[in-house]
Amino acid sequence: MKNKFKFLVGFSLRRKIERKSFLISNIVLLILVILISNLDTVITSFGGDFDDVYTIYYEDDLEENYFDMFSLAVKNGPFQGKNDLIVINESYTLDADDKNVIVVKVNEGEEITAKISSNDLVSTTLYSSIYSTLNGIKMDATATKLNINQEDISKLLKQISIEREVFNDEGKNEESEALLGGLSFIVIMPFFFGIIMIVQMIGLEIFDEKSTKSMEVIMSSVEPKVHLLSKLAAVNVFAIIQFVLLVLYGVIGVLIRSFFAKMSFGNASLPFDINLSSYSDRIVGVIIIITILFLLTNLLYSLCMAILASTANEMDDYQKIISPIMILMVLGFYTAIFSPLFDGAVFAKIMSHIPFFTLMIAPGLFISGDISVLEIIIIVLIHVVTLIAIYSIGIPAYKQSVLDYSNDGVFKRFIKNVRSSRKIKLNK
Repeated sequence: MKNKFKFLVGFSLRRKIERKSFLISNIVLLILVILISNLDTVITSFGGDFDDVYTIYYEDDLEENYFDMFSLAVKNGPFQGKNDLIVINESYTLDADDKNVIVVKVNEGEEITAKISSNDLVSTTLYSSIYSTLNGIKMDATATKLNINQEDISKLLKQISIEREVFNDEGKNEESEALLGGLSFIVIMPFFFGIIMIVQMIGLEIFDEKSTKSMEVIMSSVEPKVHLLSKLAAVNVFAIIQFVLLVLYGVIGVLIRSFFAKMSFGNASLPFDINLSSYSDRIVGVIIIITILFLLTNLLYSLCMAILASTANEMDDYQKIISPIMILMVLGFYTAIFSPLFDGAVFAKIMSHIPFFTLMIAPGLFISGDISVLEIIIIVLIHVVTLIAIYSIGIPAYKQSVLDYSNDGVFKRFIKNVRSSRKIKLNK
């Protein structure tokens, strides 16, 4: 029995790994991971407006010249180009051929006004920086003109100082929740698509064996239980292999990033400026939770798909069977996306306890503090109990379905096989 099980698992794994599609898909995946890991380097290598130097000509007819204030504020603003901005204090007439030239003119009058001229649209961040700086100049110049004490103006415009005290925050923090919520979403994405791939793989493999009538030959020498378990083992081992390869691709991407950073005498930082050091404990915790839930969810979906696929006799049957499973997965995925908008929603907590949706929802709720470690343990136990229940019901139904080639509707056939398998079990 063990030898047959090992043979079936090995044969199924070899069929998956030795296919050209596996090699091609992993080459594409490796390239994508490397590109994403070095996204900022890839974008800048193609060139663009960020390579250009902006020259700003500033002029005003105010009583006091505000060039120094303007230059300092704009250069220290949110705009981050590759090269420094050039700010010149002189009048300039814009020529039709001028590129990346901005002319700023501040005019005195009943009300201080300004004009920003350029041949092309200016970067949004740079325009916002100039706009806010000009508003600051207007405030200062107006205060001087009206002989208002600048200190009083500063006090009036100064934001209120608030000391925040939360007695039952449960470790929550808006900044960390937004950050870690996004992180969990990024981590869950490949797992979500991985499960879709596994579901389709095991379903098509069983359907292919049944539709080609090779299932009859297999069932003559192997028990249905052994056949089903071998399929589950093969597809989940394949999922683990693919996961390890994905991690390896990520390491390669980071190493390449480090290499380019050293070549340019920079630091091998992430393509986005985020400090995760203070959240390391929670990140490790959520990665462990996601990994455990992924393995359990993988087993759950692959088990359900295997049992249902054994009922399909034609491709139309297979399409009808896979549709409700895909709907379940997408429902959980979208609930995970929108649950942060309804912080503390009972619906999301209930959904997180339903095994089919747990992987997509529970990690985010754990990060935000809406569910505790104890609830995660309960969720895992519910998962295990559900797996055992579906397995105990599914094995007899699988045995009845794999050799059932009747013309009944696929769902009618499935219900009939479940009922007959229960009767056989009761008679025994």
